[in-house]
Amino acid sequence: CALAGPTDGYIAAAGAVTVAASLAAKFFVASGMLAVTLQAQAPATAAPRVLPHDTLSIASRAVGERRIINVYTPPGYARNSSARYAVVYMPDGGTAEDFPHVVKTIDSLIARGRIAPVIVVGIENTERRRDMTGPTTVHSDSAIAAHVGGSAAFRRFIGDELMPEIRRRYRTTDQTTIVGESLAGLFIVETFVQEPAMFQRYIALSPSLWWNRDQLVRDSAALSRTVPGARTLFLSAANEDGIATQTATFAAALRAWPDPHVRLIYEPRPDLEHSTIYNAMAPGAFVKVLSQKPVNRGMDEQAIRAARAQSNAAIARHDVPGIMAFVDDEFIINTGNGGQLRSANEMAAAFTRQFVELSDVVYVRTPKTVEASASNPLAFESGTWVGTWTALAGPVRTGGKYSASWHHVDGAWKIHAELFVTLYCEGKGCA
Repeated sequence: CALAGPTDGYIAAAGAVTVAASLAAKFFVASGMLAVTLQAQAPATAAPRVLPHDTLSIASRAVGERRIINVYTPPGYARNSSARYAVVYMPDGGTAEDFPHVVKTIDSLIARGRIAPVIVVGIENTERRRDMTGPTTVHSDSAIAAHVGGSAAFRRFIGDELMPEIRRRYRTTDQTTIVGESLAGLFIVETFVQEPAMFQRYIALSPSLWWNRDQLVRDSAALSRTVPGARTLFLSAANEDGIATQTATFAAALRAWPDPHVRLIYEPRPDLEHSTIYNAMAPGAFVKVLSQKPVNRGMDEQAIRAARAQSNAAIARHDVPGIMAFVDDEFIINTGNGGQLRSANEMAAAFTRQFVELSDVVYVRTPKTVEASASNPLAFESGTWVGTWTALAGPVRTGGKYSASWHHVDGAWKIHAELFVTLYCEGKGCA
């Protein structure tokens, strides 16, 4: 199933467009039996509009064939060479499959501050029903395709070949998520049960748990009681025979686990159908799973006040890198004199010029209120600001009010946007 159209207000409908393929880079890497080709290009035929991405071609031992991999990197990835990003893996990840729509959703959620920036890795299908299914003794299961039951080999491809290659090529953290629907959802639930250490976060939408006469459901009462560290499983099912009841039963078994490391989010949607559940549920699932951060408003507000104090100290010592440490990649500021700086680089250049021209310039921002969101990695700050320096005509003391939006990124609070309003200017230098 493809994710298409507006969802939950986050994305606009994706139109079909023709994109001229242009080969930006191509190089070949051989490491043992694993061969990888990188082609930074868009599909050449009419297809759903896909955001800029890389395409890798991996010759796999595990599945005995070459696999096409599409990789989306978030805004700011190229500019911020020190930042590392969590990774979302997705079966059905071809440019004619779910990849264009999922990355459009992810990109929109990042832009709106609903989730932290992530990398998305789409795995294009070759034999989908082979890769997504485990062994079966049911004849009608085996009849759905020429080959079935290859999930273990597909998992080896992801864990032993694809994930190491992604870690080698891209700046990643250890945080990984996998998302999929229908048979891909079956594969995700099976992976959660059999190899829970493989990913930290799992999103399975309308998983085909009917496979092999509900084998995963029937075995759920005997599931392992120990999970290696914190794991999250998001489950949802539409109104479908062979899926809705089985998903509910599996969720009930998970709730009986005594292991506190397992976080289950189960959201049944009997109002949806198989063809609409990915479209309807993916945005909310990403927000709930990818924006996970323990909510402690008191600690968050203290952390933001401390970060603001450190930013003030960096300004006082004219330490531009120290100032920029508290600013995210997509930073924008409306200055007190009505100007606007539209990137972190522009802000760094502005401070550098000021520190050269005004040797004693200092700005102090004093927060009056700080409020962290209970549901998103965002916070709001407001307060007063004061700037002092010596101009040719004499001293200047100016100030007013400000507001700031903060974003929790890679375990730290960063300023995403600021608005300053000048309300007074005192001293001979004001003229």
